[in-house]
Amino acid sequence: MPSDRPLGVRQWALPTHGPLFALMTLGTALIVSGLSYLPVLSLGPLADGLHRTFG
Repeated sequence: MPSDRPLGVRQWALPTHGPLFALMTLGTALIVSGLSYLPVLSLGPLADGLHRTFG
């Protein structure tokens, strides 16, 4: 393993030193956060209404 040569830049690889990588990382974080929190924000009022009606 230490004797292996490092691979050169591949055509399919995404460079990690540019603004494209930063934007894709930020976009991924926003999508994952949105998919985690938006269902809770939308179902909260529904659960509250059901609790007031039947609770």
